[in-house]
Amino acid sequence: MIEDSKNPFAERRQHPRHRCEGAAELLQDGKRCGWGTVTDIGRGGCYIESAQALPVGSDVQLRLTIANVALFVGAKVAFSDPQLGMGMEFRVVPQEQGSKLAGLIEKLAVPQVSATSRGMQTGAIESIRITEESAPVILAEIMKRINGKGVLTRQDLVEILNANK
Repeated sequence: MIEDSKNPFAERRQHPRHRCEGAAELLQDGKRCGWGTVTDIGRGGCYIESAQALPVGSDVQLRLTIANVALFVGAKVAFSDPQLGMGMEFRVVPQEQGSKLAGLIEKLAVPQVSATSRGMQTGAIESIRITEESAPVILAEIMKRINGKGVLTRQDLVEILNANK
């Protein structure tokens, strides 16, 4: 059996991670040294997708914004994959930031409403089959709404799809 310390793919996390999407700014000595997208987070750290991955062991301060929650924590690069991203281990988490982090994780850990039940609440259809014949009509209506309003909302799309069943 391979020891965890020799197996780079061994699970070493002490806390579960939760999928998320957010912004990350990396600072060293108060100066920005990188940025990226947070894709998962837990009590012990997070993963940041970034083309500017730092070397393992680098100490940084992180400014994270996830689900309208801003966090500022000290971290260390625990895993680095050049041009893909970094696994970050939280090292310095002030009490106030720890409370925010705990609240964020609690929010992320709540099971999300399924697409089907969400669709029932908004009057959306559960699924639709777009045929070759209906595709040009649907696309034309989508473009008409975008050109008229400057945006296509989810409700607009639901209405268009329902009208072209």
